[in-house]
Amino acid sequence: MNDQAKQYQQLIAKCWADDAFKQRLLADPAGTLASEGMAVPEGVTLRVVEDTAQALTLVIPARPAE
Repeated sequence: MNDQAKQYQQLIAKCWADDAFKQRLLADPAGTLASEGMAVPEGVTLRVVEDTAQALTLVIPARPAE
């Protein structure tokens, strides 16, 4: 597993354990990630959504460069 995947897993675990952290991440994704040492590249828009029993999110990744 690479470092980015480990960071992602740690982030999700922290959201599950700490509702205040999860709310900060939902409200200010880039700022919250920066405070966790995870930089968001300049010019990138980041959205964080939470799946629930009634609402699921399907993400279509960007098409790879050819």
